[in-house]
Amino acid sequence: MDHEQAVPLPGGTPAALQAQAGPLTLRQWLVCAVAGIGFLFDTYEIVVQGIVVRPALLDMTGWEAGSPQFNRWVGWILYFPFLAGGIAGLVGGYLTDRFGRRSMLVASIVLYGAATAGAAYATSPAELLFWRCLTIVGVCTEWIAATAWIAELFDDRRRRDAALGFTQAMAG
Repeated sequence: MDHEQAVPLPGGTPAALQAQAGPLTLRQWLVCAVAGIGFLFDTYEIVVQGIVVRPALLDMTGWEAGSPQFNRWVGWILYFPFLAGGIAGLVGGYLTDRFGRRSMLVASIVLYGAATAGAAYATSPAELLFWRCLTIVGVCTEWIAATAWIAELFDDRRRRDAALGFTQAMAG
């Protein structure tokens, strides 16, 4: 015998809730699509960092892999961009509230796109570190701006949660 009772949902059944909310607007679809693609590229940028650091340092320096200098720079390139990104996430939240979600979303995408190109043309470890820091700063700010924009697009909590879940699942 099942002792659990069904808790009635506000507004009736899930189908009734869906009918009340109506279809997504073009703006909601567009923001969710851009954010989902942005989250996909964010993860790509983060994963690429660990993959390219060794060949990039070997190519631009001629250092022997495993030497103390080589290992120090690998550590710095894998650590400092994420430290900068964490700080940028906090500052990015403030800037997103101050200047708007759309403005910060576009600015952060432009920043990490340009910084990625800069990293591709880096000729020294310090230059690579600088560009990778800017790349991850852009990635972290983009994540904050996109998440905030999606969250404010939907009044219905279930729709908002679904939109945030589906768009952030694109990161995987």
